[in-house]
Amino acid sequence: MPPLGDPLSNSEGWITFEDEFILFWASQVTHAGEHMFHAPPCKVNDGVFHIMIVRGNVSRLRLALILLSMEHGAHFGMSGVEFIECSAFRLEPLTEGSFNDLDGEVIESGDIQAAVLPSSIQAYCMPQYTC
Repeated sequence: MPPLGDPLSNSEGWITFEDEFILFWASQVTHAGEHMFHAPPCKVNDGVFHIMIVRGNVSRLRLALILLSMEHGAHFGMSGVEFIECSAFRLEPLTEGSFNDLDGEVIESGDIQAAVLPSSIQAYCMPQYTC
């Protein structure tokens, strides 16, 4: 990945877009909590981020319906919700004051980037469970 702050090149496979986002949520797990089925298509070790995007053109009512439907994963495919799969991403806020959260901890507003590191951790799975 290019260092944070260096420009991204479309010739290197980067796709960029600029818009107003209400929600930009990158994850590599299906559930963000017991009642938060964030990324239904996610599989263990699939090697991608599942990024959920809600753009600024959705109404407050639509946003409330999206958030409430996340309990059972029903938000997947709803109008106003987009999912993008990627192996790396960079988020560069255009204005000050965005709210950023990393694994439940508030972090400084600013640029964020991440990349999947395949096979960088090994986990043991008990025979009675599917991993």
